[in-house]
Amino acid sequence: MYEKYFSLSRKPFELIPNPEFLYPSRSHRKAENYLDYAVREKAGFILLTGEVGSGKTTLVRHLLRKIGSDVRISKVFNTKLKPEELIQTINEDFGLETEGRSKVHLLKDLNDFLIEQYAEGRRAILIIDEAQNLSPDSLEEVRMLSNLETDDSKLLQIILVGQPELKEVLSSPELRQLRQRISIHCHLQPLTLSETEEYILYRLEIAGDREAVIFSPGAMELVYRFSKGIPRLINIMCDFLLLSAFAEETRYITEDLVLEVAGDTQFEGQFHIENDLLLQKRYRAPEVESSPSAQPVSEKGDLNFEWNMEKGEKSAGSEEAETIYLDEKDIVFSPQDRRTPVREENIQEGFMSRIRRFFMQEIF
Repeated sequence: MYEKYFSLSRKPFELIPNPEFLYPSRSHRKAENYLDYAVREKAGFILLTGEVGSGKTTLVRHLLRKIGSDVRISKVFNTKLKPEELIQTINEDFGLETEGRSKVHLLKDLNDFLIEQYAEGRRAILIIDEAQNLSPDSLEEVRMLSNLETDDSKLLQIILVGQPELKEVLSSPELRQLRQRISIHCHLQPLTLSETEEYILYRLEIAGDREAVIFSPGAMELVYRFSKGIPRLINIMCDFLLLSAFAEETRYITEDLVLEVAGDTQFEGQFHIENDLLLQKRYRAPEVESSPSAQPVSEKGDLNFEWNMEKGEKSAGSEEAETIYLDEKDIVFSPQDRRTPVREENIQEGFMSRIRRFFMQEIF
């Protein structure tokens, strides 16, 4: 929709795990090297973990592109399966017949297939995504598959990909044998602030123009703080930012625009707004005296109370916070002038826009 306006050949922030857009952050490069080494050295079990949206699937697809034609791959993405259903799914993806086959026959078919691949000089790799959803019984079944081996080589390499909860699952006593067989473990860390900025520019460059839009320094920092450096959340926010910039016919992304988009896309708490320092910030308030216990929090000067957008409260360095009040025109900070309490359920869209504009003026 906005590609032509920004001179882009395609959308730069789609949520599809496209390996072409894989940004080589420090953590992603490290994980890629580990995976390359593990596959090349025929490690039995490989574990890849990371937060939701950290780029695990994209990295795995990037790895698959680099693997040669001498490798047969089975990919499992639906992991809410019983042990027998899991074996059936693995065999199906390897191209084996599964109709009417019992679990015993499924395992025999898989073993025969792996021996045949080994005899022909080919390797077999099993990739299980969202592995944190596997039941302990299914994980034990996966461990048993690692017993398929010759005297000097594993017949099947297994890559488990999952969220951090997978490590908690594997830490249970009944899975200690599986845990001990993991040769390589790599965890994808969120991007840093500098990596977030480079990530955004990198994707714009791949899509056709690194300078399609210009982010103010404050806007870039807001994107990082809201997303916490998670690539998927960065993509969601930046896609909306480009759409908003297109609608306003501008190529400049401001802090105000980021705040507006963050509020509009904050469904199911996906962005880290409630605890973000930029939305729980201290401001000047001449009409409220600072208590002796209040501490400066900025190099800009003495700041003497804070406003919390989530709770609609202000404090002046004391333990007891007072409620901010809102009338139809602006925000009233005076404790004596109390009208409508600022609460999420009674703030209209126009009020929210007014609040954002007010605080952007106060902060910057």
